[in-house]
Amino acid sequence: VVSDIEMQAIKGYEVYEAARGASGGAVPVLIVTGNSLDRRVHKFFESTGAPYVVKPFDTTYLRRAVRRLLAGRRITGLQAE
Repeated sequence: VVSDIEMQAIKGYEVYEAARGASGGAVPVLIVTGNSLDRRVHKFFESTGAPYVVKPFDTTYLRRAVRRLLAGRRITGLQAE
């Protein structure tokens, strides 16, 4: 699942928690954010360890991040490790 953290109908926080909870953590979720300096967003990432990418990003980087996430490798907001 790739989800923006700021959406009108449902927040990315809720998508993350629902997908991870319903699957027992088996469904990988990548969060996209343009608000990485926002205190609430920062607290969410610190408390969950959720992988994320920061907008704007290159689509090549996003594809690489998704591949790494599916392979079970760690992703940070600035670059895939």
